Amino acid sequence: MLSELAAVGFQRFRAALAAEAPPEASVVARLDAMGRAYVTFARSHPGLFTLVFRSERLDPARPALHEAMDAAGAALVAAVSARRQEVITREAPTLEQVAAVVRTWSKVHGFAVLLLDGRLREFLSRLPHGPDEMALLSAVLKPDSPASG
Repeated sequence: MLSELAAVGFQRFRAALAAEAPPEASVVARLDAMGRAYVTFARSHPGLFTLVFRSERLDPARPALHEAMDAAGAALVAAVSARRQEVITREAPTLEQVAAVVRTWSKVHGFAVLLLDGRLREFLSRLPHGPDEMALLSAVLKPDSPASG
């Protein structure tokens, strides 16, 4: 039962990502929009978000869940492929390609979990008046720039 609910959750999650990242947008804008949609989904549906990403309680062998998980993952891989301007194949990705996908996913997923757990409140309270969670997320998703000094 939980696996079927998680399949529906992944379908809604993927739809939310797709709705916020129009294909005609630039690669950077698409990734930023997907990151915002990811965090918005987590904030709007915290129970469902937690369920879909707590795989120890799910059976990924169930066809509906397996397909929904693959489709959601494919959206991320496609966005990272576009940013890298190369095809990332499911069958034979390089270590660097997998690292790029995991790095992108880790940033946004970690941000969403920290936000849900209330761990970002103190950081946000110290920012000058104006920046909110989404402004911080956009800054987090930007590529690191070298330190000057």
